[in-house]
Amino acid sequence: MQKLSLILLTLLINNSAQAQNDPSLSKIMEAMQKAGAPGSMHRKLNPLVGEWSYTAKLWAVPGQPPITFKGKAKHTFILGGRYIQQDVESSLPMPFKGFGLIGYDNLKKKYTAMWVDSMTTTIFTSKGSLDKGGKVFTFHGVESDPLTKKTIKTRDVIEIKDKDTHTMTAYRIKPGQKKETKVMEIV
Repeated sequence: MQKLSLILLTLLINNSAQAQNDPSLSKIMEAMQKAGAPGSMHRKLNPLVGEWSYTAKLWAVPGQPPITFKGKAKHTFILGGRYIQQDVESSLPMPFKGFGLIGYDNLKKKYTAMWVDSMTTTIFTSKGSLDKGGKVFTFHGVESDPLTKKTIKTRDVIEIKDKDTHTMTAYRIKPGQKKETKVMEIV
């Protein structure tokens, strides 16, 4: 899609009169505009927008009490309402910063997310859906276990409780396990 966008933009800049008169280019432009337009599925992300204080529990070692911490998050729509940009900070046992994007892919008919933070060098991506009630987003992905370097299946659930509260609960299926484990809860 990026390559097609670049080609189309180059054509438009170099010969805008020809591009306007060529029906095949008009169809391409129309399809790109439709595929790239924010719509009702993007607006379902509205309750996540805002500045938030959060409390979190992290179960780093199964069977042990969770690590608890607090932080701040700012979620804003960017690029004309196509994505929510997440900027997150906390003190954990050490300073932590994270950055994420959540959007809806009109072509794949899926919510998409990416996440990076100051504790990893991985760009984590996932795809998700929204329940029929419009209150629960469920994202599935994979990540690497830093200890074993093997793949971990992930499930992250964002639930809109009310206009002032939502939760994110993270579950993981580690190598050799068949059942998922709750690893984090953020309110």
